[in-house]
Amino acid sequence: MNIRVLAPSEYSRLASIEEGFVPDPEASIAVCAFDGEEIVGRMLVVVMPHLMSVWVAPEKRGSTAGFRMEKVMVEELKRRGVSKVLAYVEDAKIDEYLNRLGYKREPYTVLSKEV
Repeated sequence: MNIRVLAPSEYSRLASIEEGFVPDPEASIAVCAFDGEEIVGRMLVVVMPHLMSVWVAPEKRGSTAGFRMEKVMVEELKRRGVSKVLAYVEDAKIDEYLNRLGYKREPYTVLSKEV
């Protein structure tokens, strides 16, 4: 068995594996296990669009600044062909605010590892 990073020119091969997901080679890393020429394993790291570093000056909180920035952000994401954005939230107030803007809690557990 040979394990290596998939070259961007080979990403189309991922279409025939499992759910057929082929990420953007510019925003991902694909490591595959090969038995001869056959892909027998796949691991992806994909840059997912996620909302972060939301900030509004204290004196402007309670205004429409956050709502309006999020609206423009969503328009730009759609223009770029992004269909889903994630938000990692620690602060309950931001959680509630994003919920009012239509963000829904996902059934994911987030794990991290220092590399």
